[in-house]
Amino acid sequence: VMLVVTAAASPAPDIPTMDKLLCILAYNHILPLIIIGKAELNPSVAEELRCVYTRAGYPTFVLSCKTGEGTDALARALPSFIAGKTTAVAGASGVGKSTLLNTVFPSLSLTTGDISARIARGKNTTRHTELFPIPAYDPDTYIADTAGFSLLDFEHFDFFDLEDLFDTFPEFAPYIGQCRYTDCTHLKEVGCAIVDAVNAGIIPASRHRAYRDLYAILKEKHKWEF
Repeated sequence: VMLVVTAAASPAPDIPTMDKLLCILAYNHILPLIIIGKAELNPSVAEELRCVYTRAGYPTFVLSCKTGEGTDALARALPSFIAGKTTAVAGASGVGKSTLLNTVFPSLSLTTGDISARIARGKNTTRHTELFPIPAYDPDTYIADTAGFSLLDFEHFDFFDLEDLFDTFPEFAPYIGQCRYTDCTHLKEVGCAIVDAVNAGIIPASRHRAYRDLYAILKEKHKWEF
């Protein structure tokens, strides 16, 4: 399991990087729970993100560790997702990963940091990954706080291949086999069930844009032959 944490503001959500991470998790059969924190700073953005990722099929939680909004709901839901499993917490620097864990698991007492006013990013207080046992859930329950990151480089790292891309978008699954052409790329073809669903507002345009962007990157990559 991975808790994918973003902030509604300060720092602004990095949607392309989050979508890339979600694809990597899908390819590796890792369950993502999306946490949209700092909701008090920009409630409209928090709600917009909740709608996008809920419609995509991801368990999504909106909360504010400052006001307490949504934290109880997350704490109640977590055991059903992470009990008996190893869970990592991932997201950009400064989104509040350690603060989130301290709120849900006060006994951890993790160090937290502030946002840099100059660059509007976190100061990367967490500099290593450490596993913490959560015996209250289950003896085999562990959670890992991780250092923040700002880049997932598909051009220079082999996360997966182009032929795997479609299956990393769970909201595309209901449309398998419904396109007019069997070799449809799902980019802009007439008669593409995915494009039609985007145009109808069923699949969020931002998610299809993420698919198109990754398609363009992966199409230009060539497998090494040994």
